[in-house]
Amino acid sequence: MGVFLRYISKNMLERKGRLFLLIFSIAISTALLVLSLGMIDAFMDSFTQPAKIAAEGQEISIHSNTAETFFSPEDINMAGIENLTGELRLTGVINENDEVRYVTLAGRKSFDLKMTEGVFDTADAGNVVVSDRIAKEYGLEVGGTLTVAIGGEKTGLKITGIASNDGLFYADQTKQFSAVVPYEYMNSLLDAGGKYNYVTAKNADDSIKLKDAVEKFNESNDKVKASVLIDESTEGTESITMGLYGMLGLVCIVCVIIICGAFKLIITERLPVIGTFMSQGATRKKVEHILLAEAALYAAVGSVFGVLFGELGLAFLTRMLAPLKDYGIYPPLNINPVHIAIAVAFALLLSVGSAWLPARSIRKLHVKDVILDRTEQTHKKGTVRFIAGCALLAFSIAGAFIDAEWAKNLSALLFLCAFLGLAMMSRKFIKLIAGKLSNLFRGNTTLFLAMNNIKSSKLLRGNITLLVISLASVLAIVSVGASMKTMVVDAYGEMNADFSVFSIIPSGSGKSATDTMIEKLSAVEGIDSSSITVEYDAMSQVNDYSFRIIASDPVKYQEYMLYFDFENNKDYQTYTNDTDRGVMVSSTVLRNIGKKPGDSIEIDIGGKKANFNIIGEYDGKVYYSGRTLLMKPDDLMNIYNVKEADSVYFRLEKGAVPETVEASFKKIIAELGSIYYSRDELMQMNVDSNQMIIDILSIFSYLALMITAIGILNNISISFQQRRKEFAVMTSVGMNKSKRKNLVLTESMTGVIWSIAAAVPFTLMVNAIMAKLFQFVELPMDIEFAWSSVPVFGLVTAAVVFIATLSTMKKSKKLNVVAELKYE
Repeated sequence: MGVFLRYISKNMLERKGRLFLLIFSIAISTALLVLSLGMIDAFMDSFTQPAKIAAEGQEISIHSNTAETFFSPEDINMAGIENLTGELRLTGVINENDEVRYVTLAGRKSFDLKMTEGVFDTADAGNVVVSDRIAKEYGLEVGGTLTVAIGGEKTGLKITGIASNDGLFYADQTKQFSAVVPYEYMNSLLDAGGKYNYVTAKNADDSIKLKDAVEKFNESNDKVKASVLIDESTEGTESITMGLYGMLGLVCIVCVIIICGAFKLIITERLPVIGTFMSQGATRKKVEHILLAEAALYAAVGSVFGVLFGELGLAFLTRMLAPLKDYGIYPPLNINPVHIAIAVAFALLLSVGSAWLPARSIRKLHVKDVILDRTEQTHKKGTVRFIAGCALLAFSIAGAFIDAEWAKNLSALLFLCAFLGLAMMSRKFIKLIAGKLSNLFRGNTTLFLAMNNIKSSKLLRGNITLLVISLASVLAIVSVGASMKTMVVDAYGEMNADFSVFSIIPSGSGKSATDTMIEKLSAVEGIDSSSITVEYDAMSQVNDYSFRIIASDPVKYQEYMLYFDFENNKDYQTYTNDTDRGVMVSSTVLRNIGKKPGDSIEIDIGGKKANFNIIGEYDGKVYYSGRTLLMKPDDLMNIYNVKEADSVYFRLEKGAVPETVEASFKKIIAELGSIYYSRDELMQMNVDSNQMIIDILSIFSYLALMITAIGILNNISISFQQRRKEFAVMTSVGMNKSKRKNLVLTESMTGVIWSIAAAVPFTLMVNAIMAKLFQFVELPMDIEFAWSSVPVFGLVTAAVVFIATLSTMKKSKKLNVVAELKYE
């Protein structure tokens, strides 16, 4: 066995270009798999890890479930929980130059975090402890004053201590941080009567899932409700995950073509050695195993680099997403051994599986023919592959353009079949076309020879296939990005509001902060007071399916949300006039929870449940991924005790100067601790958010193009080496250096032209499939082909292929006719 390993290792190292190509292809595919497996976990860890530390070991938060904000420990049935910790919490505001910063004031009876300076002094009610990070950023020190606006009124708190950034203070940032004050101060300020408005606890039984423990607690309590303190759900990431694996599939198809082609060449080069092995008693199966062992060695080396690159990519991503990166704080990289095992197995399967196809041809070799170099290649498999590829492509085309439920449900399979079908049928199809075109160009020697060479060379035809696949993937991603931007711009154009206000902070007094906001905005000259629309939001689940509840005045919401086209929805008019717990549910939600108009639906918000009547449905489109339900504000506030709005929208009066009106309300909103955005700002934020996803997916397609470029470089070089005698013969009858160089260049550029011509219609079909794929993941979106990107990426492709051809063009100039034909 050791002899065979040394033989295999020696052969691998003989062709360093091929060694690099195969290891690089396997490594990139493996790295992308590691990234795909770990990206969502890395994203979640970046945000949950600081939250877990700030939670100080607690897992459950408890709030009042009645109209009364405050509650006492005696109101709590401890079913399924333990380790109660109570506080009085209130959000204060620091407003400097209309820049809003939020301070979570936690009223505690004791404070046991490590102090870097001073103490937590409860003797004087107006004392406060801040973190070391915030003290340095704000220039605060013990004995100084922290001025915070509470309910619109500024209050000075004396700093008696500065604590280390741990526990509650771990996640402190410049614009949002925590501060601890004596419980008695908050009790007096809020008139809480010795009660709490925020309690945390732990799950009493680790064998029970946290979600089940919360549900058990809520079933045993009426006055309070519990919720999971840190949401670690990955729901809503399905579209990203599917996109990652889809692009990984494209990269894998490119790699399979390259690996398969490389092993075909390896077998051709080693036929004399294989014949020698057979003459010494080696069986065909043994020779096949040697080739597969070589593929496994490529996989082993490639997987090492792939796992390394993948983990480095995850580390970089984790650092980029870290919410505290500005302070040099990054969550630890969690290396998942299961993911590594999957990646190594994937690399072995990719390499050995790709090599197995050409290795099977060993079974048909005869020892005598191999030794005498009389092997003949048959092309029966090419015909079978061509027919199978056409069938897969026909299936994909049918699914792309047939409006049926099965096509949407099988969209991921259609996507894969489209690229597999293209890869399987393209070589023979190109051969047929090249044969026809070569007859047309008989009058032009260079073009005739180029077409004839493409017809006869599998490597050159393989180059075109690789280019079509990689170029189509790039064009598809660009089309998705452009379509997403168009969709967002169009959607915001149908949201009839000039400005939107968010982060409405509870006042802590008897009057609602939302009411105060409406009163003050209504008094601003230039704001159309009749357009002010208040929206209350909440989250709920039915059958583990999450959706957003939007509660707003039906008449005003219809004027604002033109995007939903309520004007042409008769059910919405019925809902507007309803007074008996009626709701409107989006088609997406109804489909996933198995309900229909006329049914009853039980809505659970924060552990409190109530039944509602489904009056009708509407097309939620892509707003919150279509996961929305409309409810009357009074129902949400009275039944579920929601006290403050999530957002307020308003328009300006006709003729009003936006800059002047904005200057008038800017200070009002800042003083109340809220933030606002114009419609254009919200639109751009959404576009930028979507662009990040597109950029991540683009990395995959660009890597496919990079692997293709390296594969083309290798294939062009090998193709020239295989045809050196042919070039020598043509040189002997008059072909000079310039014509040889032009022939090589013409072959490559013809491949570019063909790949662009094929990639455009193929991408149109892929876009139709991707539109169904987006519908399947509840993001209905029409994907328009990005025609403007064709010349850009066409030139990029031409440049890549030209650079890959330069080396071979240089070699063609140095061809020695005598050396090549001395044995002829």
